[in-house]
Parts: sequence; C-alpha cells; structure tokens
Amino acid sequence: MSVVRRVPLSAVAMVGVLVVAPTERAPSAGSVCEGEARWSTLALEHVARYEGLELTDLYKLLHQATMGSEHVVLDVAGARDWLAREIAELGDGPAEPLVDRLGADGAIVRVHLRPFLTRGHDPERLIEAFGETASGRYADRAALGCALNAMRNLASEGKPPWDVSAVDAYLETRDAAGHDAVHHSDAYAGRYRPAYRVVARELVPETWLGEGTEPSR
Repeated sequence: MSVVRRVPLSAVAMVGVLVVAPTERAPSAGSVCEGEARWSTLALEHVARYEGLELTDLYKLLHQATMGSEHVVLDVAGARDWLAREIAELGDGPAEPLVDRLGADGAIVRVHLRPFLTRGHDPERLIEAFGETASGRYADRAALGCALNAMRNLASEGKPPWDVSAVDAYLETRDAAGHDAVHHSDAYAGRYRPAYRVVARELVPETWLGEGTEPSR
C-alpha cells in the first residue's frame, strides 16, 4: 500500500474547547426506505475498499453520511486546536483522495488531511466548513434510519462479512445509545490511520473537488 508522508503545519492557533453532545434518536431500522440502495452501495464499497472494516466502522460511515458532523459542538478556536493536535500526530498513512464522497449524491464528504496539507490548502477554510456542518442543519435523521436499515438488509442477504445476528446485536446497542457517534475500531485506526474532517459537499470549494475525489461506485 502506498503512503504519503507527514506534512507539518506551523501556524494553527491552539485555543478552544471540543464537546461531544448527545444525539437524539434516529428512526429505527425497519421498513424499506425509498433510495435505500444508495446506502447499500456505499456500505459495500467501503467493505471492499477497507479490508477488515468492522461493524463500528461501517456504522460510523453511515452515521457521517447522513448526519455529517452534527454530533460535534465547538467554536472556531476549538476547531483550530483539534486540527493542530491531529496534524502534530499525523504521521504516514495510505494514499487517499482529497475529497471522499459518502454516498451517490455526495451531500456529505470526508476531506482527508494528508492530501489536504500536501497540496497546501488553507486550514482555516476547512475549519469554517467543518464548523458550519457541525451546526446540525445538514443532519438527516430519517436518512440515518434508512441507512441502518440497509446495513441490516445487506447482512440478511449474506453480503457483508458479518451475519445478521451480529448486525442486529450491534444496532440494538446503538439504538439504546440514541444512535450516537462512535470512534473507528482499533483495528481500522491502526491499519488505515484515518485523518479527515466531515463536511457538507456544498461547502467544499470546487478547486478541491478537481484535485481527486472518490465517489461511490
């Protein structure tokens, strides 16, 4: 697997607060939703793309694709502080697109930090886009319910590498927790060293999109 090298960032303020707020319950997975196929496509694409993807990583993907960064409450100074600390510990990682679309419509994207820094983009622009996405106006709780329904239906069809009982048990824990946000699994974090910001597609400059994207296939 090819890697990109750590890129230092010298001028990012380190002041502020990061707070994770509770997420209200999304609709429970159950009935078939209109447009559910797009979430199935996204899930299968990432299962194939990231070997060893665990249930929590798939849930995180679908949560981000439908809720954006809604669970994060922070001020601009806090966003700078968080970004600075992550950059300081970035290290090497896999080759990644600058912008990774989460779903066929691309309403929410992941902006990967390594190519972002390598190409010399302004961190302040990313901080602003992330903060606006975190406001919650891009969150779609109905879509989250449909995405989780797609996750279970795929398991019932034997498509992901988990059986339906494991998926049901996992989704029950997430339902009990109010469909909160989760961290990547230790295995995924160790192997892929994910470093990105989740932002709304409409807040991403067109110049970034022209530098390499990874839409759903």
